Amino acid sequence: MGLATALPAWLTDYESFSGHLDEQLADENPHARGLRFVNFALALLPRIPRCDEFSDFQLNDKLSHDKGIDIFTASNEAAQRLYVQSKFRVRRVSEIDEILSQFEAYELEAGGQDSAQGTLFSSLEYTDAPRPVYAIITSSKLDGILQRYKTSRRSSRAFFDTLVEDDRLLILDGPAILLALQSVYRKTFEVPSLLEIQGATDWLKAESVHVGILSGMELLELYDEHGDGLFFENIRAFLGLEKNHDRESVNRKIAKTVEETPEKMLERNNGITIRANSVQRIGQGLLLENASIVNGCQTTMCIVARRDFVNDSLLIPVKIVESNDLWEVAHSANYQNRVRQIDLDLAKYLRPQLVQREAARSGLSVAPDAAHGVTDMVAAISDVQVTYEETKALYKGVFSERPTNIFDNNYSKLLAPVLEDIYEDQGTSERVFASLFSISNAARIGRADVSEIHAETETRYFQRFRKPEYSAYIALLAAGVVTDINLADRAQEPTDEATRLISFLDKAAEAAESNSGEFSEAYVYAYEILSETGLSSISQQSGDALVSQDLHKKIVNTPYETYFETLKMRIRREKARRVRKR
Repeated sequence: MGLATALPAWLTDYESFSGHLDEQLADENPHARGLRFVNFALALLPRIPRCDEFSDFQLNDKLSHDKGIDIFTASNEAAQRLYVQSKFRVRRVSEIDEILSQFEAYELEAGGQDSAQGTLFSSLEYTDAPRPVYAIITSSKLDGILQRYKTSRRSSRAFFDTLVEDDRLLILDGPAILLALQSVYRKTFEVPSLLEIQGATDWLKAESVHVGILSGMELLELYDEHGDGLFFENIRAFLGLEKNHDRESVNRKIAKTVEETPEKMLERNNGITIRANSVQRIGQGLLLENASIVNGCQTTMCIVARRDFVNDSLLIPVKIVESNDLWEVAHSANYQNRVRQIDLDLAKYLRPQLVQREAARSGLSVAPDAAHGVTDMVAAISDVQVTYEETKALYKGVFSERPTNIFDNNYSKLLAPVLEDIYEDQGTSERVFASLFSISNAARIGRADVSEIHAETETRYFQRFRKPEYSAYIALLAAGVVTDINLADRAQEPTDEATRLISFLDKAAEAAESNSGEFSEAYVYAYEILSETGLSSISQQSGDALVSQDLHKKIVNTPYETYFETLKMRIRREKARRVRKR
């Protein structure tokens, strides 16, 4: 159980959830809708009770064309497999009968053969093997349809009764999916209200700090119970185990230690830091109130990712700080780590977990999502994705002393008094994120237009414009013009500036959503103006790389107001030209 977190509107009840799905998939043909839904089911099923007994969920390449099986799993501890048919909507009794008839035919055929090439049941040795479990997953509400089916004389009824009697049939309809999503959402974004920890050794206490050692198994149990909510106050989310990035290479080393020499973790790892409002001794353990891991997300998730290698020899040092001053503890715990100063400064207002939560509220996904939480389920339904890096860049541009602070990764003069004023109201802070997401989506459309119009010059000179900070800066120039608000013209009083910025974001979001064509056009013009800055540097001596470097210097050193006024003039000229052509 965690601190109460309000659910997104689309997750509050079945009608809202069903309507959200219909809205997101309205433009798809039936086949595409089914494909989107089966990918959603693939992400959700491992998190549903009873289904979580199975592992290695996979899509069947042939989907329902192979005896009605869309998804299958590896065997569970009882040597049973799970076979799933996914159907976006089920509206008639005949559809239930058809699905169950396919399951029955599958079971009969599998039981009558030792092998059959090209089908799923080729792997079933059915004479002695435990019978599989079947599942139907649909977004429809099935209570009424199932009741009518149970009183019918459909050909599949006897098989249905057998499956029910053997406890081998799972019916996962819209309300069941909604409950699972609500649970996943809360487990991802709620800070645990109570956290009980058992140390591997006695605890040492000095002042407000407890120091001890946790076993890897204890850490796994904490994660399994509380999920990503353990890290909601952490400055960064899990960065994954992929190659080619510095921190991720560190994560791979941690994972390698877990795999090969778990007994070395204690001596090699700095451990984790937990902040809690209060700490009580309970026997050999500690009971923490409103507790969160503020440093150690990477270590914890590397252990989770390699849980099959965790044994009693894996130990991790842990420090528990009893304090209500969340951000002082989080900032201090990460100060000596390789965390950029801007990430430390922004964490109170903007961090990956906040972006993921607010995106989920809007029914959007965040890419990439290394932890594969609720947002990867949303991604299967929504075409719109936002990224943390671009959201952060937009945030820096709006809430720093100068919009060009977008390009500064190590230091940023944040308008802290303005942010404090905005964050006094939770509803206002949610509006900020919703507006930034709308601007980001409009920028995505603008980028696509730029790539089509200026493909050659972009590839040669301006690939850096594809980076989040450049795209965000161009988007804020476009937003300034479509709202006729100079973002850099800061008000003196924090309250006045907070009001002005909220108005700017509201108007920019409205323009991005209601007149995306105008916003995209402004984005393209802003791109061209910044590009012209770089093209003016071309000479016989200058190479492409020098042009790109010179472009960066000019953009950073040119006030936002200069480009803003130039962009306004460009758009007025284009509008006047169109009027003359009529």
